Amino acid sequence: MRQGRRHIVDQAGRIKLLSEVDILEPLAAGEIAWLSQRTPERSFTRGEMVYVEGDASDVLFFSLAGRIRLYGISAGQELR
Repeated sequence: MRQGRRHIVDQAGRIKLLSEVDILEPLAAGEIAWLSQRTPERSFTRGEMVYVEGDASDVLFFSLAGRIRLYGISAGQELR
């Protein structure tokens, strides 16, 4: 994966966006602030591959804006 363009969001904006992520809702405000300070922000261009099935990964992505298309390939056909 290559580094995409940086999208500048202030710290308060990042904390607000992260607090709206379903799996992070149970966290206290201080925990979300801690997480926000320690997670890089990446942007991807339209059509850019974020992850390919079978690749080893040690990261977790949260989409703070936009959409991500998920699909798989089986016998040469795209599965949505």
